Amino acid sequence: MVDRDSADIQVIARCAQILRQLEPGSRLRVAPLAKELGVGRSTLHRYLNSMVNADLIERVGEGEYAPGPLLAQLGTMALNSLHVVEAAGVAMQDLCREVSQTVVLSVWGGLAPVVTRVEVPDQLIQVQVRIGSALPLNAAQTRVFLAFQQDPRTVERLLSLVPERREEIEADMARAQSDGFVVYSGSVVGLSTIAVPVFNARGIAATLAIIGTDASVLGAEQETLAGRLGAVAHELSQQLGFDGAYPGAAPDATA
Repeated sequence: MVDRDSADIQVIARCAQILRQLEPGSRLRVAPLAKELGVGRSTLHRYLNSMVNADLIERVGEGEYAPGPLLAQLGTMALNSLHVVEAAGVAMQDLCREVSQTVVLSVWGGLAPVVTRVEVPDQLIQVQVRIGSALPLNAAQTRVFLAFQQDPRTVERLLSLVPERREEIEADMARAQSDGFVVYSGSVVGLSTIAVPVFNARGIAATLAIIGTDASVLGAEQETLAGRLGAVAHELSQQLGFDGAYPGAAPDATA
C-alpha cells in the first residue's frame, strides 16, 4: 500500500522538477521534457494537465506550455517580499539623484536575472527598464551573477548556450571577482551598463546597476560611477548580513 503522504510529496517534487525546466522566453515541450525527466509521455501529460488546471502553466500550442497566471502571481509576490528589494529602496533613490542615471536592482530568477526595482532620474531624456524583465545572458548583471553563482552546473549550462562568447563572458566573470564590477555596452545599441554584486549572509543576493548612454557611462566618469555603485552595494550588503570582503578595492560609502 502506497503511503498517501509519501505520494503527495513525490507529486510536489515532480511538479517542481517540471517548473525548473522553464526558461525565459522558452516553452515546455512534451517530448524533450519527458526525456529530461526520464518519465513516459502519458505520465507527464497527467502532471501537465493537473498543473494547467491549477494555473501553474498554460497550453500555448500543440504539446507546448508556458508559465501560467498563478505562477506569475506567486513569482511577483516572492520578488516583492525579498528583503533586498525593500532594503535597497532609499539607497537607490539617493544614488539615482546623485549620478543622474537610471539605477536598476535585479535578483536571480533561476536562469537569468529579473529586474525587481528601477529608479529613473527626473530629467527630459530617461532610460526606462521594465520591472519583471528577464535579462539576457550577455547583460552585465548576468555576468556578475555568474561570477558569484554557487552552483557550477548552472554556470556551465548557461555558458554552453553561447560557446562563441564563452571566453568573453568568463573574462568579465573574472573581472567581477577581482574588481567588483562589470561594464558592458552590447545589450542595447547606444546604452551601457555598470553592474556590481549585492551579497547577503548566504552569497550573492542581487545585482545593482547603473544604465545610461555610452557617452555618460563609458567616458571619464566610468571609474567614479563604478566606485559609487560599489560603495552603495557594499553598504547594502552589510545591511543584509554580509560580513565578508567585498570584491575590488574597499569602497568608501561616504565618498
